[in-house]
Amino acid sequence: AVIGLLNYFGPVYLDRLGVSQSVIGSVLILYSICMVYLGPFVSKYIDASDNKRLFVFVGCVLGGGAFLSFHFFTGLTATIIAVLLLGVSSCFVLASQTTYALTLEVTKQLGQGRAIGIFRASSRIGQMLGPILFGWLMVSTDISKGLTYFGIAYLATAVLFLLMTYERIKYREKVICESSPAASN
Repeated sequence: AVIGLLNYFGPVYLDRLGVSQSVIGSVLILYSICMVYLGPFVSKYIDASDNKRLFVFVGCVLGGGAFLSFHFFTGLTATIIAVLLLGVSSCFVLASQTTYALTLEVTKQLGQGRAIGIFRASSRIGQMLGPILFGWLMVSTDISKGLTYFGIAYLATAVLFLLMTYERIKYREKVICESSPAASN
Protein backbone atom coordinates (compact mmCIF):
# COMPACT_ATOMS: atom_id res chain seq x y z
CA ALA A 1 0.00 0.00 0.00
CA VAL A 2 2.76 2.43 0.92
CA ILE A 3 4.83 1.69 -2.18
CA GLY A 4 1.73 1.89 -4.39
CA LEU A 5 0.64 5.25 -3.02
CA LEU A 6 4.02 6.94 -2.54
CA ASN A 7 5.92 5.70 -5.56
CA TYR A 8 3.18 5.28 -8.11
CA PHE A 9 -0.26 6.68 -7.43
CA GLY A 10 0.64 9.88 -5.54
CA PRO A 11 3.00 11.38 -8.09
CA VAL A 12 0.81 10.40 -11.08
CA TYR A 13 -2.37 11.64 -9.38
CA LEU A 14 -0.84 14.98 -8.37
CA ASP A 15 0.76 15.43 -11.80
CA ARG A 16 -2.65 14.90 -13.43
CA LEU A 17 -4.00 17.64 -11.19
CA GLY A 18 -1.30 20.01 -12.43
CA VAL A 19 0.66 20.13 -9.19
CA SER A 20 4.28 21.16 -9.73
CA GLN A 21 7.10 18.64 -9.37
CA SER A 22 8.57 20.54 -6.41
CA VAL A 23 5.28 20.37 -4.50
CA ILE A 24 4.92 16.68 -5.33
CA GLY A 25 8.42 16.08 -3.95
CA SER A 26 7.57 18.08 -0.83
CA VAL A 27 4.45 16.01 -0.23
CA LEU A 28 6.35 12.74 -0.63
CA ILE A 29 9.10 13.83 1.76
CA LEU A 30 6.46 14.10 4.52
CA TYR A 31 6.55 10.30 4.77
CA SER A 32 10.30 10.35 5.41
CA ILE A 33 9.97 13.15 7.95
CA CYS A 34 7.46 11.04 9.90
CA MET A 35 9.81 8.06 9.80
CA VAL A 36 12.87 10.05 10.89
CA TYR A 37 11.34 12.16 13.65
CA LEU A 38 8.33 10.19 14.88
CA GLY A 39 9.65 6.66 14.28
CA PRO A 40 12.23 6.57 17.09
CA PHE A 41 9.75 8.11 19.55
CA VAL A 42 7.09 5.51 18.74
CA SER A 43 9.65 2.69 18.73
CA LYS A 44 10.56 3.39 22.36
CA TYR A 45 6.98 2.73 23.44
CA ILE A 46 6.64 -0.31 21.22
CA ASP A 47 9.88 -1.81 22.53
CA ALA A 48 8.71 -1.31 26.13
CA SER A 49 5.33 -2.92 25.44
CA ASP A 50 4.53 -6.61 25.72
CA ASN A 51 1.64 -6.27 23.25
CA LYS A 52 3.24 -5.74 19.80
CA ARG A 53 0.03 -7.04 18.24
CA LEU A 54 -1.87 -3.92 19.31
CA PHE A 55 0.71 -1.65 17.67
CA VAL A 56 0.49 -3.60 14.41
CA PHE A 57 -3.29 -3.13 14.52
CA VAL A 58 -3.08 0.61 15.29
CA GLY A 59 -0.66 1.06 12.40
CA CYS A 60 -3.00 -0.81 10.06
CA VAL A 61 -5.97 1.31 11.13
CA LEU A 62 -3.96 4.45 10.41
CA GLY A 63 -2.99 2.99 7.03
CA GLY A 64 -6.61 2.27 6.20
CA GLY A 65 -7.49 5.80 7.24
CA ALA A 66 -4.90 7.11 4.79
CA PHE A 67 -6.84 5.67 1.88
CA LEU A 68 -10.21 6.63 3.32
CA SER A 69 -9.03 10.25 3.34
CA PHE A 70 -9.78 10.27 -0.41
CA HIS A 71 -13.44 9.70 0.45
CA PHE A 72 -13.59 12.90 2.49
CA PHE A 73 -11.07 15.09 0.66
CA THR A 74 -9.69 15.40 -2.86
CA GLY A 75 -6.57 16.50 -4.62
CA LEU A 76 -3.54 17.80 -2.82
CA THR A 77 -5.25 17.88 0.59
CA ALA A 78 -6.23 14.20 0.43
CA THR A 79 -2.76 13.23 -0.73
CA ILE A 80 -1.05 15.17 2.08
CA ILE A 81 -3.33 13.55 4.68
CA ALA A 82 -2.75 10.11 3.15
CA VAL A 83 1.04 10.50 3.09
CA LEU A 84 1.11 11.74 6.69
CA LEU A 85 -1.14 8.91 7.90
CA LEU A 86 0.96 6.36 6.03
CA GLY A 87 4.09 7.82 7.60
CA VAL A 88 2.65 7.51 11.10
CA SER A 89 1.26 4.08 10.24
CA SER A 90 4.67 2.88 9.12
CA CYS A 91 6.20 4.11 12.38
CA PHE A 92 3.87 1.75 14.25
CA VAL A 93 3.90 -1.19 11.86
CA LEU A 94 7.58 -1.34 10.95
CA ALA A 95 8.67 -1.13 14.58
CA SER A 96 6.30 -3.85 15.76
CA GLN A 97 5.64 -6.37 13.00
CA THR A 98 9.05 -8.04 12.92
CA THR A 99 9.18 -8.26 16.71
CA TYR A 100 5.66 -9.68 16.72
CA ALA A 101 6.61 -12.21 14.02
CA LEU A 102 9.51 -13.38 16.18
CA THR A 103 7.07 -14.32 18.97
CA LEU A 104 5.05 -16.69 16.78
CA GLU A 105 5.29 -20.42 17.34
CA VAL A 106 5.96 -21.04 13.65
CA THR A 107 9.02 -18.79 13.90
CA LYS A 108 10.37 -20.95 16.67
CA GLN A 109 9.74 -24.07 14.55
CA LEU A 110 11.35 -22.69 11.39
CA GLY A 111 14.09 -20.73 13.08
CA GLN A 112 14.32 -16.96 13.24
CA GLY A 113 16.45 -16.51 10.12
CA ARG A 114 14.26 -18.62 7.85
CA ALA A 115 11.00 -17.20 9.23
CA ILE A 116 12.11 -13.58 8.83
CA GLY A 117 13.40 -14.41 5.35
CA ILE A 118 9.96 -15.71 4.37
CA PHE A 119 8.35 -12.67 6.01
CA ARG A 120 10.59 -10.25 4.07
CA ALA A 121 10.04 -12.12 0.78
CA SER A 122 6.28 -11.88 1.19
CA SER A 123 6.69 -8.20 1.97
CA ARG A 124 8.60 -7.70 -1.30
CA ILE A 125 5.81 -9.45 -3.21
CA GLY A 126 3.38 -6.98 -1.67
CA GLN A 127 5.61 -4.08 -2.69
CA MET A 128 5.52 -5.36 -6.26
CA LEU A 129 1.76 -5.85 -6.27
CA GLY A 130 1.04 -2.37 -4.81
CA PRO A 131 1.69 -0.38 -7.98
CA ILE A 132 -0.13 -3.00 -10.06
CA LEU A 133 -3.18 -2.75 -7.79
CA PHE A 134 -3.14 1.04 -7.88
CA GLY A 135 -2.83 1.02 -11.67
CA TRP A 136 -5.83 -1.29 -11.85
CA LEU A 137 -7.80 0.96 -9.49
CA MET A 138 -7.06 4.01 -11.60
CA VAL A 139 -8.18 2.30 -14.80
CA SER A 140 -11.21 0.35 -13.56
CA THR A 141 -13.05 2.75 -11.27
CA ASP A 142 -13.34 6.30 -10.08
CA ILE A 143 -10.16 7.14 -8.15
CA SER A 144 -11.84 8.25 -4.92
CA LYS A 145 -14.15 5.22 -4.93
CA GLY A 146 -11.27 2.86 -5.65
CA LEU A 147 -9.17 4.29 -2.84
CA THR A 148 -12.16 4.21 -0.50
CA TYR A 149 -12.66 0.52 -1.30
CA PHE A 150 -8.95 -0.07 -0.79
CA GLY A 151 -9.16 1.69 2.61
CA ILE A 152 -12.12 -0.42 3.63
CA ALA A 153 -10.29 -3.61 2.58
CA TYR A 154 -7.22 -2.44 4.51
CA LEU A 155 -9.31 -1.88 7.64
CA ALA A 156 -11.03 -5.24 7.17
CA THR A 157 -7.69 -7.04 7.04
CA ALA A 158 -6.59 -5.16 10.18
CA VAL A 159 -9.69 -6.35 12.02
CA LEU A 160 -9.16 -9.86 10.65
CA PHE A 161 -5.58 -9.79 11.96
CA LEU A 162 -6.80 -8.66 15.38
CA LEU A 163 -9.46 -11.38 15.54
CA MET A 164 -7.18 -14.16 14.32
CA THR A 165 -4.38 -13.27 16.69
CA TYR A 166 -6.85 -12.92 19.57
CA GLU A 167 -7.81 -16.55 19.07
CA ARG A 168 -4.12 -17.46 19.12
CA ILE A 169 -3.63 -15.67 22.44
CA LYS A 170 -6.76 -17.26 23.90
CA TYR A 171 -5.63 -20.71 22.74
CA ARG A 172 -2.09 -20.18 24.09
CA GLU A 173 -3.48 -19.12 27.49
CA LYS A 174 -5.74 -22.17 27.52
CA VAL A 175 -2.83 -24.50 26.79
CA ILE A 176 -0.70 -22.84 29.48
CA CYS A 177 -3.49 -23.13 32.04
CA GLU A 178 -4.20 -26.78 31.20
CA SER A 179 -0.55 -27.78 31.32
CA SER A 180 0.36 -25.91 34.49
CA PRO A 181 0.86 -27.94 37.70
CA ALA A 182 -1.90 -25.97 39.47
CA ALA A 183 -4.44 -27.13 36.89
CA SER A 184 -3.57 -30.79 37.59
CA ASN A 185 -4.52 -30.59 41.27
